[in-house]
Amino acid sequence: MKTQCRRIQSHVTLQATVLLCLWGAGLAMEVTGIVQKEIPVFGPVTRKVGVEGAYIRFTSDSNPNEIYADSTDSEGVFRIDLDEQDTSVKNENNAKPIVFQLNQNYPNPFNPGTVISYQIPSAGMAQVVIYNSIGQRIRTLVDQYQELGSHAVIWDGRDDEGSPLASGIYIYRLTIGSFSEAKKMVLVDGPSSSARSHLPLIMAEGSRSDDRVLSKLVDVGLIEGVALPQAAAKLAQLRSFVVTIDAYKLVPLEQTGVVVLGDTVINFLMDEDTREGVVFLKEGQRQLFIDNYNIEEMSGITRTMHQPVKKGAVIRPNWLEGENSLQTRSAPFWDPLEEVYKFWLIDGTYRTSSDGLHWVPAPEGDTGVSAVFFDPLDPNPDRRYKSFHPKKLAVSPDGRNWTVLPHRFPSASDEWNFSLDLENRLYVATFKMGGPYGRAVYLTTSKGFSNWSTPELIFHADYLDQRLGRANIEQRFADESLLTPLGNDPRVYNVDTYNMGVFRYESVYLGTPAMFHSVAPVPNYPNTEGFHLIQLALSRDLKTWARLGDRQPFIGPSKRDSGAYDLTQLIGPSQPIVRGDELWFYYTGIKYRSGGIIYVGTFPNGEFIHRPGSDVDRGAICLAVLRRDGFFSLDADDAEGVLLTKPLVWRGSRLWVNVSTQEGEIQVEVLDENGDVVREGLSRNRSMPVTSDAVRVPVTWQEGPDLGELRGHLVRLRFFVRDAELYSFWTEP
Repeated sequence: MKTQCRRIQSHVTLQATVLLCLWGAGLAMEVTGIVQKEIPVFGPVTRKVGVEGAYIRFTSDSNPNEIYADSTDSEGVFRIDLDEQDTSVKNENNAKPIVFQLNQNYPNPFNPGTVISYQIPSAGMAQVVIYNSIGQRIRTLVDQYQELGSHAVIWDGRDDEGSPLASGIYIYRLTIGSFSEAKKMVLVDGPSSSARSHLPLIMAEGSRSDDRVLSKLVDVGLIEGVALPQAAAKLAQLRSFVVTIDAYKLVPLEQTGVVVLGDTVINFLMDEDTREGVVFLKEGQRQLFIDNYNIEEMSGITRTMHQPVKKGAVIRPNWLEGENSLQTRSAPFWDPLEEVYKFWLIDGTYRTSSDGLHWVPAPEGDTGVSAVFFDPLDPNPDRRYKSFHPKKLAVSPDGRNWTVLPHRFPSASDEWNFSLDLENRLYVATFKMGGPYGRAVYLTTSKGFSNWSTPELIFHADYLDQRLGRANIEQRFADESLLTPLGNDPRVYNVDTYNMGVFRYESVYLGTPAMFHSVAPVPNYPNTEGFHLIQLALSRDLKTWARLGDRQPFIGPSKRDSGAYDLTQLIGPSQPIVRGDELWFYYTGIKYRSGGIIYVGTFPNGEFIHRPGSDVDRGAICLAVLRRDGFFSLDADDAEGVLLTKPLVWRGSRLWVNVSTQEGEIQVEVLDENGDVVREGLSRNRSMPVTSDAVRVPVTWQEGPDLGELRGHLVRLRFFVRDAELYSFWTEP
């Protein structure tokens, strides 16, 4: 039962707000709180938001092996039970002291009281005795059987008779079995006559049942008039901690003297790490080699772009029931409630699958929405299904019953795309509007799905696209294995961006722009005949985009006699799903642009009819598969290549790589910021060669050093690559 609770505003450099609650019974202690950072709202105005994935550690002041740890959830909340230590600390008997230890009393010098703490690795008769400077015994504080663990006792500066002692040097000695150790302490000015005549014992770690609890710290009068938590730390050093917090792209935080006397709530405010020229590692987040973002220099290495392997159509139209073309502007997602994949199409229907390959129509038929994602982290179960269309946003608890939201984008055109950045809880949508060379891509985002950012132009074709596009058009007409477009009029040759999916993948945002190549006008209709090529683009802020792979196709057309659907029109994938060691991309493939239909009459009063000789089933959902992280690789032949990374703000205890070695190998050494090997154990001479073809391979060294010791430091990695392909690297806790 809690007997007293006092809130203190602690204006320290780390800006912690501490709530200390003193318990009158029991010693169970729990620390909860929120790790926050400030983000700008407008101008100088900011607001505090929780930091997800922050690693927080409480290390006992009295025993550095006593460590408690947790990671914050999506709202920045942490919870630490001070009866359960962090088992990740590499200690064979981490939860127990492994040696006898008598700690220096605290405070020292002192008046009126001081805490003497110690630890014992096995149970036995323990004595704590106070002697004066000439060796006379003046007070016995402990003389009893004690369990293994950490213990502490308060001395009030009095002798066994309760009389106050004079100021001076005193000696305290711990004896248990054959172990005995003594330390000095200084009493200044003697205790005041108003002080309590006796102070209770404190017993913490090592005591788990009520009959072992000797007493509790209930005499809070001793700290009245002294600023908390300072005084509490002085009187209860055993439960005083050093708190360290490590979080992605935030300045590491450390606070000493954090006191826990009972249930404690502490909110920490962290600052952004604004260092430039460094790469911030996030545990578990793969660092790709798509560009030179994390590369300082390399020699003997080439970068290769890889295309996904096409698997054909996985959702085909049932033309016997009137379906002739199926399309999507989103991606499949796993529904954990029903334990199936679900996939919405633009006609409002959706399909379900247990394996991502075999899809069956859902019985609901037209749900009235398209481009749907499931957000398992939304605290409101009635809004976990989200549907985006520029003219219609909606939410649903089950994907069947939808509530339309008022937000609309009236200026948007008839093309859009939708994805969910689950890591940042960010909804990302693009749609088509006008740009410098015709169609262009605008982007809008939302944290809660109700309030959306003002659409911004992020991607459009440029002059280089026109020059390269003309070459693509000429190549298309020259390649008899590809379906030839109807008509060829160089006067309308043009390249613009028809659609672009945008999705978060590991440490970057990727885009799949469908670049439309116009080749001829459509008879009787104000549009053009042409074909699409899906390219690949990169961004780290959703604003600035770079073309990848020299603007070569990431997904191009299939051969005309292959039985495929993606012969002419290709709408890029919105987001891949991770299936084991692979990325599965679902995209729209259509056989014709205007080749399957004819516009009869005068626009806009005419109509489209089926073109004789063309297929009835014209469009389907196609699948292409890529190695995980396999967009680009860094390759070296038998002549060894060397890659040096930029300075990395290190996080994690283990290093992993995604590699493919043929007859070769990859080795790694860890350097400091200046380029010197951190220590011999992390040099190339100690590096165990990686000889695998796998998306997840540990990097090890002979002595097995703990990379966790580098946390927060700037390091560089040097990769030695021989006859191998390197796709990515990352760290893990």
